[in-house]
Amino acid sequence: MQVTLVYQAALNAVVASSPFLSTLSKQFAVDVIVRQAMVTTSGGTMELALIGDQDEINRAVAFLQTTGSTLTGPIVTHDNVVKPVLSNVSRGT
Repeated sequence: MQVTLVYQAALNAVVASSPFLSTLSKQFAVDVIVRQAMVTTSGGTMELALIGDQDEINRAVAFLQTTGSTLTGPIVTHDNVVKPVLSNVSRGT
């Protein structure tokens, strides 16, 4: 069953300067939505929504914790959430 779990992530400088979201999406069967972020080269915070099977999300969270990220959560959970789609996208002209 697909679920959505939202986590707060505190990032150190090493993690903030690495492609950890790319690695996360390649190694695990989860979709990642960055809901909020304030990140610089010295670190920062992110609010991440992870969508997928519960076991795969648990594996992805364990991976993030090994990178030096500190995760809090899940702060929000949604079962059977439909992925958001973009609508009315324009160039702003």
